[in-house]
Amino acid sequence: MIFVELVTIAHIPPFSEVTLRTDKDEWENNEIEGSYQNDRWIFELADPKYLTGFLCKFALNRQIWSNDPNFNIPGTDNERHTFYLNEFGFGLPVEPVVELGQTQIKLFDTSRPDPADREPYDVIVIGSGMAGGVLADQLADSGLDTLVLEAGGVPLETHIANLPRRHFPGEFRKHVWDRWFEYQVINYDQPTDGSENVYGGAQAFNLGGRSVFWGGFIPRMSSWELDYWPTQIKWDLEDRYYQLAEDLMGRSTAPVTYYTREIHRVLREQLPRYSHFDAPVAVRQNLTSANTITTGMFSTADLLLESSRTAGPTGSGNLSVRTHHQAIRIEPGEPCTVVVRDMISEEEKEFSARFVVLACGCFESARLAKRSNIGNDLVGQGVTDHPIAFAHFFIPPESPYYDRFGSVKVVSQPTEPHPGEDRIRDPFNVLIELGADFNQGRYLDEDIFRDNLEKRNMLCEIVFLTNRELLLSNQIEFDADNDFRPIAKIQNPGLPDEVEARVREISDNILNSFGAVKFNEGFGDGGLGGVAHEVGSLHMQVRDSNNIGKGTQAVLEGVVDENGKFLDQEFVYACDLSIFPTSPAANPSLTAVALALRLSDHLVQLVRS
Repeated sequence: MIFVELVTIAHIPPFSEVTLRTDKDEWENNEIEGSYQNDRWIFELADPKYLTGFLCKFALNRQIWSNDPNFNIPGTDNERHTFYLNEFGFGLPVEPVVELGQTQIKLFDTSRPDPADREPYDVIVIGSGMAGGVLADQLADSGLDTLVLEAGGVPLETHIANLPRRHFPGEFRKHVWDRWFEYQVINYDQPTDGSENVYGGAQAFNLGGRSVFWGGFIPRMSSWELDYWPTQIKWDLEDRYYQLAEDLMGRSTAPVTYYTREIHRVLREQLPRYSHFDAPVAVRQNLTSANTITTGMFSTADLLLESSRTAGPTGSGNLSVRTHHQAIRIEPGEPCTVVVRDMISEEEKEFSARFVVLACGCFESARLAKRSNIGNDLVGQGVTDHPIAFAHFFIPPESPYYDRFGSVKVVSQPTEPHPGEDRIRDPFNVLIELGADFNQGRYLDEDIFRDNLEKRNMLCEIVFLTNRELLLSNQIEFDADNDFRPIAKIQNPGLPDEVEARVREISDNILNSFGAVKFNEGFGDGGLGGVAHEVGSLHMQVRDSNNIGKGTQAVLEGVVDENGKFLDQEFVYACDLSIFPTSPAANPSLTAVALALRLSDHLVQLVRS
C-alpha cells in the first residue's frame, strides 16, 4: 500500500473534489478518488502496479490540473508522500483575466466611444455583480445616465445553470456550481507575519460577478436577524424592498405535491418552533399567461445585456457598460472622477459622475477605498463569514420517505423569541434538500436522465447556516507597495458549544425520522468564503436597532451610513456585501438586491432634488 496525501491549507472551496491521476492509469482514464479527513485528501493505492513507482498529479473537480511538473513517487510499500497545496496550486488566476473572444467583441466593442456624450454621468457603478448590476439597471430605468465599470470580461452571457453541463449519476454534486472553479480568481494573498487566516474563497471578475455562479436560493432575513440592523432598514426591507427584489429576481418555489406535504409534516413534528416553507429560488418561469421561453436562473449578466442591447427609452438609452475597465482610484469632488485602466488597450482613462458607487465585493470594494484614501480606519475590518455545517445522506428505497421521482428543498427558520426570552434559541436556518440531483440539475438528454434514475439513491443534504455578529478582529490588510494587494487575516468565528449541540440534535432527529443513512460521520464545514457569503469590510454603522440595550454588539461604529454613503464623503457610496453589519443566517443575495433597489430610490431622489 502506498499513501499519497494533499494538505489543503487554503483555496479548496467546499463541495469540491480532488482526485489523483497517474501515468500507470494513462492519466485521465482512471482517476483515483481520495477521502477527505480533517484538512487533507488521502489516497490509498493498493494495486501492486504502483509498487514499481509512478508519476502523478492532482486534479480539482476532475477538470483543473495542478500546476507543477509530474510528481515522481517511488514504489516503496507503506510509505506516505505528503504535498501542500500552496506549493503548486491549481492554476487559479490572481488578477482579472483579459479575454477578448467573439462574445466579448460582439456584445461590448470597447474600442468605440460612448454613443452619447453623457459626462458627467449621474452615477458610476463599479462592479456588475448581484448588487451593482441591479443598481445600475434600476438607475437607468429611472432615467439616470449610468455607467457600469467592470474589470472582467464576458466569459458567459448567462447563469451557468442555464447552460448544458456534465452529469454524474449516483454522485452528490451541486450542478449549478460545477463550473465555478474554472472562472474563480484568488485576488488576495496569505499573511506572511504568522497571522492566522482560514479564508479560502475566491472572487469573480466578469460581467455579472458571482451572480453568474450561485445556487439561486433567496430567503429573506428573519425579523430577529434584522433586529441587529438599523431599524429603518428593517422596516424598509420588510415593508417594500424584499417584495420588489423577489419580483425582480423571479422568486419561485417547487410545485406542491403529496410528497412535499409529507416532508413538511415531518419537519413540523420535529421542529415545532420553526417556520417551514419550500425554499424560494430565483428561477424565472414563463411570464404569466404568456407563452414565452422560460428565462431561467437569475443573473445580472442577463439583466445588463438585455437592457443595454434593447433600444428604447426605458433603461438602455441611459445605460453604458464598460467591460475590462478596472477602477484604479476615485477622486471625490463635484463631480467625482474615477480613474480606470482599460485592460485591453492598457490606457488610463477618466470618467466623471455626480455619484460613485463601489459594488465590487467584500475584498475589492475595500481595496478600492484604500487606494482612494476614502473611509476611516475601519476599512477592511470586521470581515466575517457565518459558519456552515452540512451533512450528506441518502434515503434508501425501504424508507417510507423514498420517492424515485421526488425532490424537495425546504428551509426552516426559527420563530421569534417567546416572552421572557432575550435571544433566539437556535440562531440558524436549516436547509434540507431531498433528491438534490433533481433540484440542482437540468436534464436535456433522456438517456442521461434515465441513467440517473437507475442509479438514484435520493441524494440529500442538510445544511445549517448560522447568524453571526461581525468579528471585528478579522481584517483585510492592504500591501501599499503592491498596488494595495489584499492580505486576508480572517479567523473562523466557530459555533458555540450549545449551538453545535443543537445542530447535532436536530440533524440526528430529522435523519432518523426519514430513515436516512449518512455518507460520512460528523459534519462538513462550508469553509469561510466557500459560498461567497463573506461580509463586513465596509460595514455600516448601527446607531438605532431593536437589539440596542439587550447586551449585544448592536451599536457599531462603521465605514458607511445606512444608505451606504461613506461617512467621510458626500458623493461616494458602497452597495454590496461589504456594507452588511452582520453575517446573517439567510443567504445574502436577496438582501443585497433589496439594498440595491433601496439605494436606487435614494440616489434618484438626490439627483432630482
